Formats: sequence, C-alpha cells, structure tokens
Amino acid sequence: MMFRSTFHHFVTPGHTNNYRARLLHTPALLGFLACLVVLPLWLLLVGHTTSSHGVVLGYTSSITTLQVLSQTNQERQNRGLEALVENTLLSQAAQHKAADMLEKQYWAHTTPSGEEPWAFIDEVGYSYQLAGENLARDFDTTPRMVEAWMRSPTHRANIVHPRYTQTGIGLATGMLDGVQTTVVVQLFALPRLVGQDPVIEGSVGVVGTSTTQASPTSSSLVATTQGVAQTVSPFLVLQVAIGIVLTLLVILFLYDHLVASRLTLGRNVGASTAHVLVFLVVIALLLSIKSGVVI
Repeated sequence: MMFRSTFHHFVTPGHTNNYRARLLHTPALLGFLACLVVLPLWLLLVGHTTSSHGVVLGYTSSITTLQVLSQTNQERQNRGLEALVENTLLSQAAQHKAADMLEKQYWAHTTPSGEEPWAFIDEVGYSYQLAGENLARDFDTTPRMVEAWMRSPTHRANIVHPRYTQTGIGLATGMLDGVQTTVVVQLFALPRLVGQDPVIEGSVGVVGTSTTQASPTSSSLVATTQGVAQTVSPFLVLQVAIGIVLTLLVILFLYDHLVASRLTLGRNVGASTAHVLVFLVVIALLLSIKSGVVI
C-alpha cells in the first residue's frame, strides 16, 4: 500500500501533489536535466578506463572481419557483381596497416613517413594489377560502418568496383588521438597473374594502382579473422540513456494529460503538448545521429 501511494504521488495527478505528477514539478525536471548534463561529463572522465572484466569504455565495437566481408559482398551482389574472396596476404597487409596506425598515431591512407597503402601490400608479397583501400574508425556495428562507406562515393567505388575479385580486412583496437577506438582497414585488389603485364589505370576514389610487380618477401604477420574484444561505445550508451530519460518524460506528460482530462481539471495543457513535441523531436534527432569516421 505504501509503495502504491508513493507511486501515485510521483506519477499521477492528485491532491497530494497539487494535481501535477511530482516527477513533473520543477525540481524533478531540473533533476532530469542534471542527469542529461552529468552523463556526458561522466563518460568523458571515465571513457579511457578498462574494467576488470575486460570491457572497454570507448569508441570501440564488436565488428568482425566475417561481418565486413559479408556486408560488402551483399552490396556487390545487390548490384549483380561477383562476391569478393578474402585473401590471406591481403588480410595480413590490412592487419599490419591497422596496427601501424595505432602504433604511429596517424589516421590517413599515407603513413607519416610517406608510405602509400600499397607498400603494405607489397610487403607481404601480393602481386596485383589494381588495389584500393577503405578506412573506418569509431563505429559500433558493421552495418553502420558499411552504410557510411556506401554513402561516400569514393568508398562505394571501391566496394562495387567491377574488376576487384579479392579483399583483405584488418581490425585493431587501441588508443588513437587520445581515444580508445577500433580501426578497420579493408583492402581491395585485382591479382596479377603470372606472366601478365601490369595494368595502369586512373585512380577510382581512394583506389591506387601499381605499375610494377611486387616481389615476394617473407613476412611474420599473421592474418586475423576474429572480432575485437567485447567493448562498449560511450556514444551508444549516451544515446540510449538520453533516449530513456526523454521517453520517460514523454510518457509522464501523456499520462498526466490523460488523468487530468478524466478528472476535468481546469489546466492549460498547451505547455504539456509543447513539451511532448519537443521531446519527440529530440528523440528522433538523437536516433538519427551516428558515430564513426571514414576516410
């Protein structure tokens, strides 16, 4: 009985709360506002910490190479193109490039020393006629990342290039520019057959070309097809938390309006309606925002 009366006091208009749900009084609304302000600050302060369970709070994800391969091939098949085949050497090159970006702290197709992406392909002894590279970071899911690539003309050109037949995918998780992140590297290539002359083509988007055959070299790099460690994205946490708070407020305002109408309370409901509309717009905008960067 005590719980029921307390519940009604906080959510149902009545004589104990001056016919306005206590959670909709000014102090409570200020409390909700404080939560929306404090949560991002808290995430900023602890965003670089790791828990004892190995869960990293940062702009990281559970993306796997198998998911990336499946999603990119789905885009190709939707356009009547042959599926790409994952090549071990290309995956070694992509993994090395991903690890190199974290080690040397850069976010670019070209290394700080001026090496082009094709240097990583040459290093593992993969001979190619045509090659391209897509990069992404800060994405929490594979579909969002591939969707971002497909919205970019240059990245889409790599994914749906009709001459590419093979791909390699590398993932690396670590600190980049002071933020815990997951870097994804996807290489695309048309292999060079034995005795075949190299083909020179103009670049397509971020596609690069080679005019010389890469000589075989030994490499101790190991290709990876595993996903990254279990992680939690602060952006996603913030989205969900703010969405829950705003949704709760919308429900409270609607319930308050419904009860007030049944009790025929003489109340100006215009303000409540405006609040609900504002919250709904904010929720819609919040859901439409997506994290992640591609180059």
